[in-house]
Amino acid sequence: MSIKSILTIGICACLLTGCTLGPNYNAPFFAFGEKTWADGGTDQASYISNAKIEQNWWQNLNDPTLNALVDEAVNANLDIKIAKKNLERADALLSQSRSGLFPRVDAQGGMTRRKLSENSGIPTGPQNPRIQDFYDAGLVSNWEIDIFGGTRREIAASYARFESLEERTRDTLLIVLSEVARNYIELRGAQQRSLVIENNIALQDKTVALVKRRFDVGDASDFDYSRALAQLQATKARLPNISGQIDTLIYRLSVLTGQPPEALLADLSPVQDMPVNPDIVKVGLRSELLQRRPDVRAAERNLAAEINDIGARVADLFPKFTLTGSVGFESIGTSDFISSSSETWRIGPGISWPIFSAGLIRAQIDAEEAEADAAIFEYEKTVLLALEDAETALVQYGRELEARAQLQSVVNTRAKNIRLAKKRYESGLDSLINLTDTEREALNSEEELIASETALLLKLTRLYKSLGGGWNENES
Repeated sequence: MSIKSILTIGICACLLTGCTLGPNYNAPFFAFGEKTWADGGTDQASYISNAKIEQNWWQNLNDPTLNALVDEAVNANLDIKIAKKNLERADALLSQSRSGLFPRVDAQGGMTRRKLSENSGIPTGPQNPRIQDFYDAGLVSNWEIDIFGGTRREIAASYARFESLEERTRDTLLIVLSEVARNYIELRGAQQRSLVIENNIALQDKTVALVKRRFDVGDASDFDYSRALAQLQATKARLPNISGQIDTLIYRLSVLTGQPPEALLADLSPVQDMPVNPDIVKVGLRSELLQRRPDVRAAERNLAAEINDIGARVADLFPKFTLTGSVGFESIGTSDFISSSSETWRIGPGISWPIFSAGLIRAQIDAEEAEADAAIFEYEKTVLLALEDAETALVQYGRELEARAQLQSVVNTRAKNIRLAKKRYESGLDSLINLTDTEREALNSEEELIASETALLLKLTRLYKSLGGGWNENES
């Protein structure tokens, strides 16, 4: 075959590489994602807006310490660092798969000592000794021409899987941001509960002193004094567990920001007000949720990879064309090794076609089609779970707003009741039992209000997480 013929075959093969087999990918469309947010029995118009969500949503809580912790976690959290390194590895593997489109060129060389058989019929002499040193060196190239698109389908699948992992990395970032906010809110909530208990201890200390004075002059019984003292001791007993919870939350925040557990004790132990809940929460449109949540985007990219896998396996049914060639030097001895007389080259096309494989390739295609069908269902399931998550977070946030408003009224009323009960007891119009019961009820109400304010901010954090906010402002 002439060089012209070989080049003609190669050029024709290159022109044919635009052909790809198997189904082409089109992202599924789910109409239920286009609907408006469900009402859930709450007056959403009073606390949410369909305006574009705030990506840096934690800044809406107006807490500089929280903002600093988030920045530190973005830069130093180990889960984020691990996810980024896994993404770098996937990028390297993607570059590896892309190399299949190009020729491979290897440098080869070697030296072989051989002895010719006396019975080989090959004449020997000064120019052809019986014992020879054979030298060869050169370049060898092999190129599988992707006529039916199998390699390109594999590259497309690898790229889609890389994008899926990229979305998982963003999901890790979103989870870490939410965990920092959640633990910080719980920390400030626990500190506020501790402060409420300490204030009530001071109040009950005064009650005990009041009862003691009345007991000393005979206006109160020993039972009254013991009851007031027991109430004070029970309130003090609540402090150690809350103190332990505060330290535990600080340890968690330290680790989330890539530091030893005790690193933030000095900075976060002083009591600080809870973050401020925004009046209006921007949630965006329901249809935007599916474009923003990393888990939904990852499931869609995984589906694209599975569809391309089908095309790669379909291409295995067809012939594979290769173009091989080499150029170099061959010589017996080294004296004339690098000379024009030692030059050698060869080039030629090749073909391989699986004529019989006992149904192996067809079975692989069926398996890939089944995996693609499963990926479609997985994508749809992820979409539904994302919508459920967001809708649930919305309605729970609204309910907690209502609960906090009611608890605030209860706290105000019971604070007034304490003042009245103390005056009635001091003037002898009421018993100590009513006073201590009133104080206990007031303490419980204050703790319930703090718990509700904490839960409200936690549910706001969950709402922002369910909306997929935060990763695209911090992934760099």
